[in-house]
Amino acid sequence: MTADNYNLTRGFFQILAEGKAGNEKPIVQIMNSRLTSDKTSVRLRLSDGIFSYAAVGIVGDGAAKFSQLGIEKLLSIIKIEDYVVTHTSKDGVERMHILINDFELLVKEASIIGTPVPHPGNPEEHRGLKIEVLSQAPLKETNHQTTVNVIKKPDTSTRTISTTNASMVDADIVPIVSISPYLMKWKICGVVTDKQELRDVNTSRGTSKVLNFNLADKEETEIRISSFGDLATTLFELVQVGSTYIVKGNNKSVKAVNKRFNTTGHEYEIMVRNDTEIVKCDGEVAIEPPACKINRVMLSDIKCKNGQLVDIIAVVDKMEDVVNVATKNGNTDRRVVYLLDNSKTLVPVTVWGERCAEFTEDILKTVIILKNVLVREFNGSYSVSFVSRSKLIPIDGIDLATELLEWYKNERDTTEIFNNAKKNSGGSLSRLIAIQSALARCLGDEESKTEYFNICGRILRVRENPVYKACPSKDCKKKVQIEGEQYHCPRCDVTTDNFKFICMINIEIGDESGSHWATLFQEKAELFFGKSSEELGLMLEADENGETFKRFISQFQNKNYFFTIKSKSSIYNEVKLLRWVVFDTKPVSSDKIAEYYNQACDKIEALLS
Repeated sequence: MTADNYNLTRGFFQILAEGKAGNEKPIVQIMNSRLTSDKTSVRLRLSDGIFSYAAVGIVGDGAAKFSQLGIEKLLSIIKIEDYVVTHTSKDGVERMHILINDFELLVKEASIIGTPVPHPGNPEEHRGLKIEVLSQAPLKETNHQTTVNVIKKPDTSTRTISTTNASMVDADIVPIVSISPYLMKWKICGVVTDKQELRDVNTSRGTSKVLNFNLADKEETEIRISSFGDLATTLFELVQVGSTYIVKGNNKSVKAVNKRFNTTGHEYEIMVRNDTEIVKCDGEVAIEPPACKINRVMLSDIKCKNGQLVDIIAVVDKMEDVVNVATKNGNTDRRVVYLLDNSKTLVPVTVWGERCAEFTEDILKTVIILKNVLVREFNGSYSVSFVSRSKLIPIDGIDLATELLEWYKNERDTTEIFNNAKKNSGGSLSRLIAIQSALARCLGDEESKTEYFNICGRILRVRENPVYKACPSKDCKKKVQIEGEQYHCPRCDVTTDNFKFICMINIEIGDESGSHWATLFQEKAELFFGKSSEELGLMLEADENGETFKRFISQFQNKNYFFTIKSKSSIYNEVKLLRWVVFDTKPVSSDKIAEYYNQACDKIEALLS
């Protein structure tokens, strides 16, 4: 039988999220699949015709059947015969996970049905949705015609652009939010909200031009569109901010975004291909540009946005003079502007080249808005860079700007300011967070990232083997392999009669909220314990039962210390890993800790009163 003989169970994932599915055996379409790393189950993205959902797996006999049928990339239609749903909660938001034990194959190969949009897995976002059971109907054409300028990407052998006047029937246009690799063909209509400057990039084939611009539809959903080479040069002249365009393409031109450099909020972006068509529209079809959205990040929070583009509203506290500096691309101008907001945090913004002219002396001590500036980190210090996609936006009477300027005038000279440009040391009680809060913050982010924070805690335990024998070469710390009475370094590929001790101590740090393991590498460990790696190594070699080392470590336990932690989170085999490295340490007295807790309690009481 063909796909036309079946209706998908429309809205099934929303019904399931609301707990109203009962014993229904839904009919769904497989949009994507992949074998898990242990090869015992299959991860799926399914569609019910309205929504798609990715937290789905086939296990056991169902996984074996899936492999035998060979339906990995055929958009097959199946009936789910037996499944189990589990619910998890993260930050108060529920999400469901579906495990399929058995299914019936209805159609082995089909075309995509409907224009499904991703479902978040919780019931609240689409609660109250009216589900209508509809059969698939062919796309309908309308009688509305628009005179347009058609821009098609040419054959790469000629690299020419054809721009002609044409009359084009306006087919069904899908919302930009529905754009994904699972939508085989699509057509969107939107207004250009942002166009970057044409720039050169180095590729494996040499230098190429690249153009990025953003398109927003009537629902104000935005998506990035990128073009390269000669087409980028042509489109730079034809695509104008504020003009409306129809873009037609397929799933081959859609790719996942890099959220570090794409702030549209969309999960995907469009790459212009040979078969991509861009059409300029006028008259009734034109869309009004949406208001500029500012997703403000407080300056105290930019440490959580390392490597990302952010929007900032702050006061220009001071400015350095423009200086000419040497870079790898030659000499260029540089100006550093210092911003301050009511989080009492000072952050430097580095501006390069011709963009320095935008930051004139008249903006000093005034409120400015910076959009799409890049957060950078170096050894615990955070700063912001004005990059090609960054913008300095006029204030235009925003109430927040008035309040911020009032705060600056009244409190700038009397309040304690934290300088984010200086190394994030562990000496500031006002910047402490609890261990459990640090763990929740680091593990709660879906992306890999590095950040620094301060905690106050005690050393609970020290793992065994705090030192190891390493290559004696000055610049090598590789662990050696013992070969008889000699030592071989696999990195340097040399065998010697001696070695050196390298210190790498793993400690468990705990406070009232929880504990976590952290690593003290050689320099930090030697500074903290007051002994060189050589001294610790000789101590351990002479200590047959380990009692001497235990007595030595005990003098550092159950005492309060400030720790500046460098936290690195990463994802390996779909498992979130969190590694802490001690970046700085300082002892702290119990009296100082008690004073800090008393002040914290006073602040809480003031908030509750």
